[in-house]
Amino acid sequence: MGSYRILRTDLFLFFVISLPLFLVAFIFDFNGLYGQDGYEYVKITRDLENYFFQGTDLTYSVFPIGYPFAGFILSQLVGNNIIALQLISIFSCSFSCIYLRKLLRLIYGDKKLVAVYVIVFFLFSPDISAYQ
Repeated sequence: MGSYRILRTDLFLFFVISLPLFLVAFIFDFNGLYGQDGYEYVKITRDLENYFFQGTDLTYSVFPIGYPFAGFILSQLVGNNIIALQLISIFSCSFSCIYLRKLLRLIYGDKKLVAVYVIVFFLFSPDISAYQ
């Protein structure tokens, strides 16, 4: 069986994926808010902030609360709701790439092209690219 610990190469892959995504979003001033979902998650995050600090009631939403709650917690450190939600999306994409790489190495062995496969066919796929 393979090792489940995080290796230096995993951390390197994490930063190789995370930093360019964040830099592209910063350079093009892309806040990730397109479509109804992005705006709704920011609204829920701000509602959570008002709920905890001002005691107001939460508004009804059909969206799950885990992502906005994590955004609320991170926004207390970062200071901006939208940047906090962007960071969560970028970090989750990076961790997905790391564990896809681990899974492929576990199935196919230590092939040299596994990282290339993860970057080309996962990171640049339309479904992943559309939601980053």
